Amino acid sequence: MQMGRRRVLGLMPLLGVAACSDAIPIEMPSSPSPSVAVESVPGASGAADITEVHYKTDRALPAAVKPSGKAMQQFAATFWDALPATDQNLAASPCSLAAVLNILGMGANGKLLEQYQQVLGGEMDTVAAQLTSIENQVEEAVSRGGEEAQNRNNPEDFTPRWRAINALFLDRQTTFDEDFLRRIYTGLGASGYQVDFARDPGGVRKAINSFVAEQTNDLIKELLDESAITASTILVALNTLWLKFAWQNPAIDLGSGIDFQKTDSKANVPAILLKDAGRQASGQGWKSATVPMLGSRMGVTFILPDQWPWQLSAEMLSTACWAPAATVEVTVPKFKVVGDFNLKSTLISMGLTDAFSTAYERICETPIGLTEVVQKCIVSLDETGIEAAAATAAVLKEASAEEPAVRLVLDRPFWFVVHDLKSNAPLFLGSVTDPKY
Repeated sequence: MQMGRRRVLGLMPLLGVAACSDAIPIEMPSSPSPSVAVESVPGASGAADITEVHYKTDRALPAAVKPSGKAMQQFAATFWDALPATDQNLAASPCSLAAVLNILGMGANGKLLEQYQQVLGGEMDTVAAQLTSIENQVEEAVSRGGEEAQNRNNPEDFTPRWRAINALFLDRQTTFDEDFLRRIYTGLGASGYQVDFARDPGGVRKAINSFVAEQTNDLIKELLDESAITASTILVALNTLWLKFAWQNPAIDLGSGIDFQKTDSKANVPAILLKDAGRQASGQGWKSATVPMLGSRMGVTFILPDQWPWQLSAEMLSTACWAPAATVEVTVPKFKVVGDFNLKSTLISMGLTDAFSTAYERICETPIGLTEVVQKCIVSLDETGIEAAAATAAVLKEASAEEPAVRLVLDRPFWFVVHDLKSNAPLFLGSVTDPKY
């Protein structure tokens, strides 16, 4: 490809801007386009300097809460079912993946766009509005939890933390479609960062990984491996999530632990007891309990099947997360569960059969194709509460009245779902077959 010194968003060439420290306002050539300011942000030195592009335009309105949650439950079940079967512990983030797929879908057209609409369950702008709605519910849960944290002896130890970031790392030499970038910002609030992939792909990769580590509280330090970014990379679409929440009621640390039936043996593992006014449901072959986090607007739903393995369906997720109120007592092992995925085969099996073989023509003038989608996720649970982080990246390159407590003892493999208690959209989803912490 002949890479001319063309303009991003129709702006003047920006090769030297990364060395500047002050914001530089730039007028857009046409009124429908957002006005833009460019300023330097921390990154690697030299060719890997990052230039941030700010879009001064309004965000789109969020979608209705309940349909947004149900749509994410359906996507979560489809995603989980498409992952390779395993008896190992696993954690993933449906919301993080959906955000990145939403970005990719906005760059697709024709048959490929239809596939993204089918997998995500709607038009791309609608999906973006649903993701915004879910994010707003989590932010409200964080605010409510922060208010209650002030009543604790050490409020800083209990104050909820939440960070959700969408970002585009854009090749500095490539002209990107204005409408694509505007939709990404108005729909998802995605920041744009100009980088020079061709001059220093290794430095850019390190800068992106440092960005991810900072956004995820250092839980995810190496999202992109050395082969992910090359001189022909044009775009990296990124989502990061980080959540830290304390339990609404203090957990009881069970010093004697519990005997957990693993897939092939039984072992005594550290565990806690959670008692609270939560939610409870059951279905054919399974039962569940939801325990609230601080502020009672965030929760963790535990789903215990009678047998393992068992298929986690969208109907089961919906029934468990939208369960009626009940006083619950949940005995749960402490755990730290991780997931590390290259999602190419998973996404193809979900229905994106042309995602890695069709050009994304609505992103830029240069023909580009998707080379990989990766995700890393980590969820830990103990007597304090829960901490979870996820990062997903897509890399595109040049084509070529007090009731009796409902008791649930998680002494065999189970699923967990981290979600706010209004939209009930699964932020994090995982299985525990062998508790480790």
